[in-house]
Amino acid sequence: MGYPVGAVVGGLITSFFLAQGWRAIFIGGGIAALATVLAAFFIPETFRSSRVGTVDSSRLRTNLAQMGEQFADGRLGPALMVWIGQFCMLLLLFLLTSWTPTMAVRSGLTLQTAAVCGVILNLGGVVGALALRGAVNRHGPFVPAAVMVGMGALMIVLLGQTMGSTPLLMIVLLLVGVTALGGQLICPAMIVELFPVYVRGAGAGCAFAAGRVGSIIGPLLGGMLLAANLKLGWLYAIVALPAAIAAVVFALANRMRQAPTQAALGAAGHADVREDNR
Repeated sequence: MGYPVGAVVGGLITSFFLAQGWRAIFIGGGIAALATVLAAFFIPETFRSSRVGTVDSSRLRTNLAQMGEQFADGRLGPALMVWIGQFCMLLLLFLLTSWTPTMAVRSGLTLQTAAVCGVILNLGGVVGALALRGAVNRHGPFVPAAVMVGMGALMIVLLGQTMGSTPLLMIVLLLVGVTALGGQLICPAMIVELFPVYVRGAGAGCAFAAGRVGSIIGPLLGGMLLAANLKLGWLYAIVALPAAIAAVVFALANRMRQAPTQAALGAAGHADVREDNR
């Protein structure tokens, strides 16, 4: 929840400082960026190498082997699905956060109110992540994420119909955050569930890299859609497509992840039957 909580606080600060000029916003952002240096001292590493600070050929070979081994034991299909899902969800998240305030201003809202749109969206993400804890513990991360992101696609379509009413816009934005952003925040749990510890670094790095490609494309796609001068309803219907795709691939990842286990159980069962027959 670190990202949406930071976005809520940053959005509120931005809304306050907009009246003071844009320079104050960048000064605050720089101070916040410097504060992240503290993470180096207070967040422990999962692994501690006995040869910290050195890079030799054997370690390089080990790292390259881990890149390939993340796909072993039937993990190729689920990993690719998680990559696609991360790509779609980060594309969607950055498109919404960079685009919705612009659309709100075009619809006649003030800059301060438009900045609050991002706050409401991320606040919904916090609520959604907290609400999903029990479901993730009971069913794992894949199914709850697929359900929530699929519902988020519907909420995004509805968002295109609410720009004329500020109260309704804020309510639907909150629901988009709860469903779409709340579902996206389960992605780290998918990585923990899918990859064993010894390749989790490689699996997480590749999945998050795919997501960051989406975060680059999202604002660019938003600019192209704005330049197309489409109606709001059609614009948000297009924006909902990445969420719908992500819902499908998360469900597929869960199905593919279970297939090797079921095959192994079936093979074990057949072996038991053969043993009983003998």
